[in-house]
Amino acid sequence: MNRNAIRRMSSLLFLAGLFLMAAAQAQAPCQRVGRVVVADMGCGACVVDLKNGQLLQVISNSAALPAGKVFGFSAVPTTAPTSCSPTPYPTVALTCLTDTLPCEADFTATASPQNALRLHFEAAVFDPKKQKCRWNFGDGATAEGVSVQHTFSQEGYYVVCLTLTDSMGCHTQRCRSVWVGPTNTNTCGYEAQVVAVGLKLHAQLVPLSALSPPLKSVRWFMAKTGSTLAEVPAFTAMLPGAGTYYVCAQYETETPACSTTCCQLVSVATSQCYQQPLAQLMATQVCPSLYSPVCGCNGITYPNECAAMAAGVAQWWVGECGASGGGNCAADIRSEVVAGSPTTGYWVRFHNRSNGAYHVVQMDFGDGSLPWIGSALDTVLEHYYAGGGPYRVNLTIWRNNQCVSIAGRLSAAVRS
Repeated sequence: MNRNAIRRMSSLLFLAGLFLMAAAQAQAPCQRVGRVVVADMGCGACVVDLKNGQLLQVISNSAALPAGKVFGFSAVPTTAPTSCSPTPYPTVALTCLTDTLPCEADFTATASPQNALRLHFEAAVFDPKKQKCRWNFGDGATAEGVSVQHTFSQEGYYVVCLTLTDSMGCHTQRCRSVWVGPTNTNTCGYEAQVVAVGLKLHAQLVPLSALSPPLKSVRWFMAKTGSTLAEVPAFTAMLPGAGTYYVCAQYETETPACSTTCCQLVSVATSQCYQQPLAQLMATQVCPSLYSPVCGCNGITYPNECAAMAAGVAQWWVGECGASGGGNCAADIRSEVVAGSPTTGYWVRFHNRSNGAYHVVQMDFGDGSLPWIGSALDTVLEHYYAGGGPYRVNLTIWRNNQCVSIAGRLSAAVRS
């Protein structure tokens, strides 16, 4: 074989290698799942990673991401255009984008405190609109839905199966033997203790007696996402926010060999700042492509009020976090429903918690009524809403040109 033939063969092998590498990359699945909080406003879309709750500014391919879309993706760090204002969350470029969600079926089962034979089943899905769940409880009964309850006739072990399907061709099933009765008899000699103090999670496996066998392996994970929390008997971790979590311990013991999975339900009370129902109410809203920054009560700067509400933030202030204010005053407001119903309307009481040297107070109740104007002496105010909400309330305080402060709040308690 002459040298030219060798060169041509080498070139062909090199090109074939590039083709195979490109094909492998094209077939590689997207590693993450996200939901668009705010569509592209010229500087990227705001996306929340559904596996870890992280907010991201997505630069490339963001035109294909309308608000509310749930999608699979992979990304790498990048820098935003110089014309864009900086954000407090990472800026990334997409390397993989797909409408296909992970075809994974898993679920948790929690017994009712009032009836040990009634269990609550929760499927770990990313998009209930796309992913359909069908349950078989092992006693002849079936059900459909992401979150279901079932009351068994007697105690014992039941093989519960969850079948997950979607329009993209996913069809998978997860079956697990579930104990129904007053206690879980398959503990392998340990008790999984889980408690949340604020957002700090404390979890440990405690031996039930001195005869409990040594642990061989441990894996703590979130039942909803499958993400690993720790691989040690005891640990602490920070939860991403308020809500309900199913924390599971999957462990195996040495002689005598035993393996099991125990899950515990942990609820973190909704804080004054983050309210999950607000995010759910805003899930179908399309936020405008407008950069009018507000500082959320969680210390994060959002592009506008709509973006803050879509993230579940119940209170915010006009301007970027850390920016200099408008004088020595700060607007603050709280609200509560004091009376009413969906048929008669609602009375809401507002508390002016502002501080500083201000003289004038103006309140916009967000229902189209005329703004109310008062003074710093007006600390409590009630307003009537004819129907359900939520309503976006804005409180503005000022004193001539010496101080101006605006606080916004979304009142979700007023709802049909």
